Amino acid sequence: VLSAESLSINKDFLAKPEKIYCYDSLLFVWDSHNGQLCSLFNYLTGQYYGRFATLGNGPSEFALGTIGYPNQGKFYLSNYITGHIAQYDIQALSNDINHKPTTLFRQVFSDKAFLSSIIPIHDSLFLGAGVYDLKDQYLLFNNRNQIVDSNIPIYNKYDQSERAYKLLANQGFLTKAPTSNRFAFALKYSQNVDFFEIIDNKANML
Repeated sequence: VLSAESLSINKDFLAKPEKIYCYDSLLFVWDSHNGQLCSLFNYLTGQYYGRFATLGNGPSEFALGTIGYPNQGKFYLSNYITGHIAQYDIQALSNDINHKPTTLFRQVFSDKAFLSSIIPIHDSLFLGAGVYDLKDQYLLFNNRNQIVDSNIPIYNKYDQSERAYKLLANQGFLTKAPTSNRFAFALKYSQNVDFFEIIDNKANML
């Protein structure tokens, strides 16, 4: 049974929210303004902890285009353009909003990888969605920038399309199940939606 409940959040702390994520009693609001990317609330009490994830190019800063999500006690951030992947410990962040993130990966991707989304599976294994080597939709890679797996083909792998078209036609939105390594990826300009899972460091369609 679905039910609705009002949340007591002070709108003065927000500018233009883009996404929200819930983790236990915490509410993460993706809301880029005043030089930071995200606001943190307790949605049960309305407590405002503050803002985190500073915009910039420094060691503990994040470029525009960074995305984030909470998973298993961590809040992960990733940017497929800069190749920057980092995490916050959620408990530490709720105790001290100025808690610094831990960088997990920071390297520019090879020309073979044209990705629109990255989601960390754990601290040293990451999933990218987009196009790899003009033939694969998903890319598993580790924190040493080594390719672990890339075995699911893009839908137009055998088309005689131009490279630019194949790259752009296979970008989309990637999301992860909260308690398992199951994923969904929806292409931006298509009705194609993939559902797959990661087992033994390999992607398998559901």
